[in-house]
Amino acid sequence: MKRELPASEKQFCKEIFAAMFKATAGRIDPDKIVYPYDLSVAVERQEKSQYAASMRTDNECTRDIDAAINASCYKTYYYHLDFAVMSAVREYGFEGVNAVLASHI
Repeated sequence: MKRELPASEKQFCKEIFAAMFKATAGRIDPDKIVYPYDLSVAVERQEKSQYAASMRTDNECTRDIDAAINASCYKTYYYHLDFAVMSAVREYGFEGVNAVLASHI
């Protein structure tokens, strides 16, 4: 079910994402950096191993986001998504979570 968020919720989301990005920007783990190109470019650049490692990390991140969302359920169809997002961002960094969500939504 898709619904339009009220302006206050949109503002809250913007503020929480800005805070999470600021908090994690300096602590990026090189092993969790998202590979920026698709497979054909990775093959051409002979960076297939970096691409594969990034895909494994993306898959782990996807599973962890799903688990965090399911764990945040406090009542049927009610979730604490802000806590779920914070735990995923803490583990994978803002850029990693952002890339995973962008590719799956």
